[in-house]
Amino acid sequence: MEIKDLKDKIIKLTDERSDVFNNISNYIFNNPENPHREYKSKELLVNILGHNKFKINSHIEGIETGFIGEFSIDVSGPTLGVIVEYWGSEKQGHLDGNNLQSAMGIGSVIILKELMEEFSIPGKLKIFGVPGKGGKLQFFNRGLFNGIDGLFYIKPGNISTYSDITYNSKNYEVFFTGKNSLNGIIQLFNGINSIKETLEPFTYINGIIKEGGENPEVQVLSTKALFNIKALGEEDLKNGYEKLYRCIEGSSLMVKNNFNLKEISNEIKSVVIDNKLSEIFKFNLIYNHEQIIERNIYQKIGIDEIGNISREIPVISSYLKLKDKVLLHSEEFKKTSEGIEGELFINKGIKILSMSLLDRFLN
Repeated sequence: MEIKDLKDKIIKLTDERSDVFNNISNYIFNNPENPHREYKSKELLVNILGHNKFKINSHIEGIETGFIGEFSIDVSGPTLGVIVEYWGSEKQGHLDGNNLQSAMGIGSVIILKELMEEFSIPGKLKIFGVPGKGGKLQFFNRGLFNGIDGLFYIKPGNISTYSDITYNSKNYEVFFTGKNSLNGIIQLFNGINSIKETLEPFTYINGIIKEGGENPEVQVLSTKALFNIKALGEEDLKNGYEKLYRCIEGSSLMVKNNFNLKEISNEIKSVVIDNKLSEIFKFNLIYNHEQIIERNIYQKIGIDEIGNISREIPVISSYLKLKDKVLLHSEEFKKTSEGIEGELFINKGIKILSMSLLDRFLN
């Protein structure tokens, strides 16, 4: 069968099952769960995959709300993976549109599995259900992405594109001890504010005072602050750290206090997009008449663990438009994801992602 006929089949199957995939999104939207507490969402997704002949690993030690689904007929082809996330906030709901992202991901692997069965398409298809806030890095550090020839991570956004830009990032904890520790932490923030103009473009040092005393009548003998450094370049990140350290050291000397600087997170690396996967995804955006906007550094840039994964696994991390000019992580974005625009997103997303997976399997 010609590739066009296979893609026509994807369109037909997606349209026929649109109610099923919309119901996935609606359930997750109406049952928002905090990161690493996504028990209801996990149960729903695992059951749907199981009913569609996916082999399920839902007992990953230390990752209680994560799962891996797998389907294959002939493993001589490539091994491809799709990441889905379904975490939200019990108080705020799904500001990130993860209800859409998970419905799109589940739908795409189910549709593609139908084609693999009917037309004996060789390869192994995996779907990774990843809990929020550190879940992707947990999967990566445990080697759960090993052997993947192409990993797809597509998110709802306000543009459709075929690439991504993310920051390198690291978090630190700073302690001051002694009778002038409060003055020390204040001097530190003043110092950082004064050197911001000397940082490389798109390099930022941001912090908060975590502990600064509880009673104004009692002398503060210890203080604590948390800092995040983010930069587009790895060398710029190192330079940012050196300047943070000098500010801490200088503040300590000024108030004659001791300090301790501790790294409290692994470095999150900027994403490296696989060219082959990017071109495949771009082709299918165009094939489905989706307007493309090129990703650039003047758009909103985030921090994402997918960057670490992309240094060892071929990755496409990108956005598919829900609605333009709507701010991500906002109440308006959440409201949009619930309505007809959310349903249209799921429908086109399943088609584009399924076709991209198909092209990679056959190429």
